[in-house]
Amino acid sequence: MPYFIGVRLLALGSLISLLIGCVSGRPRDVPGVPTLAPRYYGTWQNIDPHYLNWWVIGADGAVNYGLASNDGKCVRDAVIVTASNQIDVRFGNSGQATLRLAEGDLLLFQAERGVALHKRVDASSVCRKPDGTYLDGAPYKPQSTR
Repeated sequence: MPYFIGVRLLALGSLISLLIGCVSGRPRDVPGVPTLAPRYYGTWQNIDPHYLNWWVIGADGAVNYGLASNDGKCVRDAVIVTASNQIDVRFGNSGQATLRLAEGDLLLFQAERGVALHKRVDASSVCRKPDGTYLDGAPYKPQSTR
């Protein structure tokens, strides 16, 4: 009986590890799974004030935050990394986008339908409106000090 319980616990532990790997985003250290080059890592904000969107890029992939058109909240969308400088954006109208650093530490997203420039910012800038307030659902909103 103890052997049977041990085998079941080992199987359960393996299943939990597999599930954690599946929900954590990009599989880590898996051969053949592309990762973005470290030069793109960081938090980036669109320089055009008409487009409230931000990118958080790291070893685990790239996530876009932006203003939802239907309810005005901050929404999060992950992308698929296809190469060290390329992503597949499955939302909006971008499609495949190539990343490169531009003069002045700007990040250029170039897609078939256009280009967008982003500046490097602090994580607390994500989903912060030009007036300094935050959209509902902002992920890094500073806590009140009251």
